Amino acid sequence: MDAKVLLKLCSRLLDEEQMEEDPVMTGVLCHVVQKGKYDENVLAYLVRHFFGSIKDMRDIWKTADAFGVNTYALCERMLVQMLYTGAHVGDKIEIFRAYSREMGNEQLRMAFLSQCCYDYVVKEQIMDSFIFRGIMQLYQKDAFMHRVCKMAFLQYYAENRHEQDDRIRQ
Repeated sequence: MDAKVLLKLCSRLLDEEQMEEDPVMTGVLCHVVQKGKYDENVLAYLVRHFFGSIKDMRDIWKTADAFGVNTYALCERMLVQMLYTGAHVGDKIEIFRAYSREMGNEQLRMAFLSQCCYDYVVKEQIMDSFIFRGIMQLYQKDAFMHRVCKMAFLQYYAENRHEQDDRIRQ
């Protein structure tokens, strides 16, 4: 069927009833979105229910985020999948940023920050300053902090003295 027709049909079905996860519906909606046809109902459904490869989830996330759909649930699943699989996603910091706006699960945030700090200290990967601001926020809350986070924090601000402020110097 034409993607435009499928979109209208599925969107009306989603309007009429709050559908629970249905693998067939999820597959059809993924096909429709891949063809470039979507609306708020379709994207909201996929954000709630889609599980797939990190690449497919990232593509849905980008589309839904650009459309203004709350992507919290999808971001959480992507972060967990990235941590467990070690998959590299170019937009991982943006995904984490979107998740952090909603003040997501503190343990998941700390696990992600720890992995980023490990990548920064051990693998010498370049890291966005947002990661270190996140560490600072959790530190100010007296949250548990892994050593690698402390080391990465010190290393980052030793190398980037121009970004230090009074909070960091303390």
